[in-house]
Amino acid sequence: MSECTHSMNSSLAFGICSGIAFFFNCSVLGCLCLGQVVRMDEQGPGIVDRVVILSEDKFSLDKVETLAHKFVVQNDRSSVLYRLTVVANEDDLELCFLGKRFEPSEPYERVLELLHKKGLPRTPIAQAIGIRDSMILRYRDSSGLKEKMICGDSDPTIFRAMGRSYHFLHFRVFDGGSGNGASHRYTLAVFMRVSGPLSFGGCMDITKQWVSLTPVKNVTVSFRPDCWFLEDPAFPYVYQFDESLRIPDEAEYSLPVSASCSKWVGSSYSCGSKKFSQ
Repeated sequence: MSECTHSMNSSLAFGICSGIAFFFNCSVLGCLCLGQVVRMDEQGPGIVDRVVILSEDKFSLDKVETLAHKFVVQNDRSSVLYRLTVVANEDDLELCFLGKRFEPSEPYERVLELLHKKGLPRTPIAQAIGIRDSMILRYRDSSGLKEKMICGDSDPTIFRAMGRSYHFLHFRVFDGGSGNGASHRYTLAVFMRVSGPLSFGGCMDITKQWVSLTPVKNVTVSFRPDCWFLEDPAFPYVYQFDESLRIPDEAEYSLPVSASCSKWVGSSYSCGSKKFSQ
């Protein structure tokens, strides 16, 4: 498997959009690089998060894969976490990034109605996530979910601690607007799915791995044995790249098993859970 090749690139967002448009033989307006490209590219030190709209008639696994390779080349060597999301329209962009804080008292019927209305993609959708020298592409269309390594030898979204596997699902970076330097002003929120019971030691270990991985100094990591982080608006209504892509039943929605660990500037590690195993 080839390595992820990085090259220094200081182009402005317009240059990035123009390059993508040229690559797909269409105008900048025709390919629609969102304003979020600029915002996301600047979100955090060592992190690049980019979104591209590619019209459905041009959407294919081959084109998205080539775009993912191009994205890798455009990244500079300081990027340790990088994500490219490719959607066919702005509605599906919202599905990838926006959620809603469901209160524990929220009736399941109301949650079910909203998830069916907001959550399921109606068009092809793709996402490539890279950590250091590995990147994996996940591509969904009407035939189901496909996964392909873009570079590296192992899936970078799989973490391990205390004999269990943890699947990295999603992240968001928030700008606090203050602090002594860029690494202190940002907060990285990470969402992990664990195979097996949640353990204090495992969740703490994974959180420490994330703190060591990224130069962002404020890190919070949320854990569940599934992908239904319905109490956190930073997680999408429905995780678009789960193999089953189905709405949870009432028992799953009510499952009181989750954990969150964090490390903030000037503070020690902390973890809390509704239900930790040993």
